[in-house]
Amino acid sequence: MNTKLKAMDQELIKKTEELTYKDKLMGITETIPDSVWSLMVDHAVDVTFDPDTAHPRLSLSDDNKCLKFGELKEKKDCENFKEKGQGSSSMKFDEENKEDTGHLGGKPTENSMLNASGKDKDKKTGLLNRIMKKGQNKEGTLKVEEVRKEEATENLEEKCKGTKIKFNQNTCVLGMEGYEKGTHYWEVDLGKKSQWSVGIAQETEGRDNIQMYPENGFWSICYKDKELKTVERSSTFLPIELKPEKMGVLVDYEGGQITFFNVEKKCHIHSFCGMFTKKLYPFFGPLIDCKEELKISPVVQRDKPSTSGNC
Repeated sequence: MNTKLKAMDQELIKKTEELTYKDKLMGITETIPDSVWSLMVDHAVDVTFDPDTAHPRLSLSDDNKCLKFGELKEKKDCENFKEKGQGSSSMKFDEENKEDTGHLGGKPTENSMLNASGKDKDKKTGLLNRIMKKGQNKEGTLKVEEVRKEEATENLEEKCKGTKIKFNQNTCVLGMEGYEKGTHYWEVDLGKKSQWSVGIAQETEGRDNIQMYPENGFWSICYKDKELKTVERSSTFLPIELKPEKMGVLVDYEGGQITFFNVEKKCHIHSFCGMFTKKLYPFFGPLIDCKEELKISPVVQRDKPSTSGNC
């Protein structure tokens, strides 16, 4: 009986400590006064996603303010074109070259060659050479439509390959504008997303084959598998009670500090410190199979006290 009583006392002490810890966490919402928060918000910047850096499986909204895990429009165009043999690029190709090809399945008209001059002539001659090279069947009839499809497909596939600055391995995207001086603040609407990573990435030549740790120029925190933690070699697990639905990010370039805030609770989540030598970009990484949207949230500017002497 004494052993059981001791065990119950220890359990009670443990529960009390846990409640006290949570109370302290909830209490830190008041550690950032309105006056300080207003000064931080004064550094708000307009952030948009840079589609040129987006991983091919990320879908961006037309205004580049929202994203989710999916597929980019260019990749869908490629697949649709291959499946259906038609697409926006094909129609554009048709429109630009209809006078060269005469009518579908026919030979180029003599007038189109006579009227061509300068760059137009070179362009038209190049088109005709491609048609003559690629578009003849056994009877020698020009298969113009096949050449159109092939040319349009090549153009779309070239777009789908991406560039050196695109993330092709990690499902990430950068902000459009980078910063190499000053203080900047923005907010991200995470809502009830099941997983995400948000932070800062320094300017770099490549986006792949690199571990996204601070020593490589990536400072971020992530939420995954119901855990909130820093993204580094030895991750720091953060109190889950601080998980934000709207997160604020503050970059102090000269001060060498990147800070994350829970906007609803107006409290500090985590800070990275270091020395910055390259341009810094907002960094966003919805993880694989996360279907919920991640949004750039407009920063609410608080009313400042009036300095007028009027009553």
